[in-house]
Amino acid sequence: MINPFPKPHYIPRPEPRRLPERKAVTIIVGLCGNDGVVIAADSQETITGYIKNERGKIRTTIFHDTNNVFAIAGAGSSDYIDTARDKALEGMGELDDFGKLKAKLETNLLGFFHKHLAPWAYFPDNERPTVELLIGLTMKKGPYGLFHYSGTSFHQVSEKAIGAGILLANDLLSRFSTAGASVEKSSSIAVYVIWKVKGQVDSCGGFTDLVAFRKNGDYALTESKDIKEVEGVLDHIEKESTTVLKREVELKTVKLSWFGGREV
Repeated sequence: MINPFPKPHYIPRPEPRRLPERKAVTIIVGLCGNDGVVIAADSQETITGYIKNERGKIRTTIFHDTNNVFAIAGAGSSDYIDTARDKALEGMGELDDFGKLKAKLETNLLGFFHKHLAPWAYFPDNERPTVELLIGLTMKKGPYGLFHYSGTSFHQVSEKAIGAGILLANDLLSRFSTAGASVEKSSSIAVYVIWKVKGQVDSCGGFTDLVAFRKNGDYALTESKDIKEVEGVLDHIEKESTTVLKREVELKTVKLSWFGGREV
């Protein structure tokens, strides 16, 4: 009798994995005060496990027919951020009412979620694409606003940080931001917060971008070299203040009660 061939050993098949993706592992800060909106962001982008490079993360779009101006910055999966931006801006050049623009933004972004993010719901967390946005808006015939989008959440905010460095950024904002601050003061605070996070959070870095809005469609852009100069001044100021603080700390003596066999 011929013996059958032995049953082959089980060979495990590796689970499929997504290809390495570009991630905007980032820090973005938005501030909305009495006279305008400021959005600032770093520029570091990471291809998971491979390389990191620099890429501007604030996209400014001007609709000339209505003079609606948008600045959108995102954290998460870069390709999906780009898709969300395109979807968010659909129809934005046809409306001249702030309330209708806000409602249209929410509708567009919920449509993006259901089409592009919801199909990934059953994948593990680390396999899902993620998108979080800060959106600044100003219009010729209306006010300005700052909005936050994540998943199915969309709402107007006065202060927000998103990205990998939010713990440090939120702490700094709680100490330095002031409700109703001017655009100029908000810009300085935003640059300082981004600079500090870039220096202390490993996944944040590169140059800093900043966009500012006021009512009636006014917008302002910045040069990276100008922000770099401000960062240099901030670095000098902080080093000097640290030296002064260290000296003051050392002068505050603590009473010590010694015990032991040695005579005093």
